[in-house]
Amino acid sequence: MALGRAIPYGVHDLAANTGRVSVGVDHGTSAFAAQSIRHRWQDIGRQRYPNAKRVVISADGGSNDVPVRPWKEGP
Repeated sequence: MALGRAIPYGVHDLAANTGRVSVGVDHGTSAFAAQSIRHRWQDIGRQRYPNAKRVVISADGGSNDVPVRPWKEGP
């Protein structure tokens, strides 16, 4: 059985200067990035920013490729 590659994805809260790194095995997937952001919000962000109406996301394009599609709005 071949071993896969661990792909880290980080979320950084600039206001609190804290972060979280999630590790997955699918390289450059938007679903993995969205799930990492969602978990960070559910675990910490919601309690830290109870009056927040939205989350701003800045992305560098992922796998050093030109993005083929823009970010989509999610739940």
